[in-house]
Amino acid sequence: MDKPYVREYKKVKQFTIFLVDGEYIRNKIDTAFVLAGHALAFGYIPENEIWVEYRTEKHEIMFLAAHELFENKLMTAGIDYDSAHDLANIIEHACRKHHTKVKEILSLI
Repeated sequence: MDKPYVREYKKVKQFTIFLVDGEYIRNKIDTAFVLAGHALAFGYIPENEIWVEYRTEKHEIMFLAAHELFENKLMTAGIDYDSAHDLANIIEHACRKHHTKVKEILSLI
């Protein structure tokens, strides 16, 4: 597979968050990739990796990562993508609303 990685951003539990070149991914791998993803939603992303578009504003990265981490956890438990995505949107919204508590919220995921 081509390498869309820009750099490693952070480790959260067993996951590594990578900043990736979304334009490269859309041009070479998958036109549906937008902002962020994980292996269960995008089969080309390696297991235990969260990809976030590197052009994302720095303060937005952990909101997107929280969404992807929670969505992945739900899908691992057998929840379908659409339901997991809807529930992950709630977690993302909570992180945005209570941005000073993102670390606490992530520890619960």
